[in-house]
Amino acid sequence: MKHNHKITYADITLRPIAEQDLELLRTWRNDSQATTYLAKIPHITTEMQRQWFAKDQADSTAYTFAIVLTDTDELIGSVAVYNIADKQAEYGRIFIGNMKHRGRGLGFKALASILFFAFERLGVEKIVAHVYENNERAVSNNLVQGFVIVGKQFVDDATGYDLDIELSKADFLSKFDFATAINIER
Repeated sequence: MKHNHKITYADITLRPIAEQDLELLRTWRNDSQATTYLAKIPHITTEMQRQWFAKDQADSTAYTFAIVLTDTDELIGSVAVYNIADKQAEYGRIFIGNMKHRGRGLGFKALASILFFAFERLGVEKIVAHVYENNERAVSNNLVQGFVIVGKQFVDDATGYDLDIELSKADFLSKFDFATAINIER
């Protein structure tokens, strides 16, 4: 959905994804090393990326954000909350594409920010997601945030299992007090 929300938490900011972000995001998404734990998709062309962006901007059930460093506005990835309906949403499309910024806790902060936004601003009561079991960092980050594993499906021998996870607003807010740490602007 085209939106104007901006979320700041420590050294990261989530801002609306913009047309000028598309080429770098596309380049990262086409890098097999950077996308080891993402769903496998064919090579994305510039035209395919533009079509995705137009569809995303028109989707009233999705909020997609660019993840940028607060002090420099350097684009480092993206994250989204989508399929919003009946007080439930899915989060995902979280991706730190800039390899030099991986392993610094920025994905954890982006996840906390998008969860807080969905619960506090969108009125969501439950968030679901899917994560590959062999993506140990993502599984750990999700469990620390309060997600629980509710199921799993075998994908293939190379990927292993895809975990179904979910988190309630009450569980998230009882575990963390982000009210003073995360700033949401419109």
